[in-house]
Amino acid sequence: MGFSGVFVYNTGDAVTFPTGKYNLQGQTLYQYASRNSNRMPENHRLDISVTYDKKKKKRIQESWNFSLYNVYGRENAYALVLKTIQTILQEHKLLEPLFLNGFQV
Repeated sequence: MGFSGVFVYNTGDAVTFPTGKYNLQGQTLYQYASRNSNRMPENHRLDISVTYDKKKKKRIQESWNFSLYNVYGRENAYALVLKTIQTILQEHKLLEPLFLNGFQV
């Protein structure tokens, strides 16, 4: 019987997010800041496994493996959805105060 585990940690990849969005003659154009100036959130997980090796029978080796991926259930971000301020305002419908960069809308 064997036990194993691995802890995986990633600081987050460098990404470039748009800083502006414009509509020009029916076409949507995005404005970007400097390349790779943002980072995805850090992510980590713990994986563990147990392997049970059965006794060898007539040249046949059998084993059972039980594994748990992301043991503590961390919800790591693998993709981000960017929303415009207009979209955020439409979703909140101004029923509750909304704070954007320190200003109350």
